[in-house]
Amino acid sequence: MKKLLWVCMFAMCLMFWTTAAPDTAELDLSEGSISVSGSGGAVTALQNGIPTTAARFRILQSGRKTANTVSVTGGTVELVLSNLNVESAEAPVSVASGASLAAVLEGDNALWSTGSAGIQVPDGAALHLGGDGSLIAVGRNHSAGIGGGFRED
Repeated sequence: MKKLLWVCMFAMCLMFWTTAAPDTAELDLSEGSISVSGSGGAVTALQNGIPTTAARFRILQSGRKTANTVSVTGGTVELVLSNLNVESAEAPVSVASGASLAAVLEGDNALWSTGSAGIQVPDGAALHLGGDGSLIAVGRNHSAGIGGGFRED
């Protein structure tokens, strides 16, 4: 009987520790910049010091134009970009070398940088765009709309 009790307790603990992350979590870019990393069902986003884990994220914007940014720092990440309007001195969306971003466009998205690429994708990084939305990505200061930042290929 004790053995059965221990097995049941172990199974319950294991169930709590291995609960799957939600399929899609929403984050509001108006509330602060977002850093995302991970792969598969274990993608973690960090916003204002608070981590959120999900299989993928829908990044939306509730307010007017923002200077907050989205950074993919590692892994293979899928993000839904929904009606974003960003103007920043940094790249509004950046993908680190070694990381991959699958961006699904939803609604109208405008990504303006005053000092870098609109979507920064350096050598060794990957970007895949899809969805039914639209995208305007503008880089300044010798930077691409989509691609390298200041004096990068």
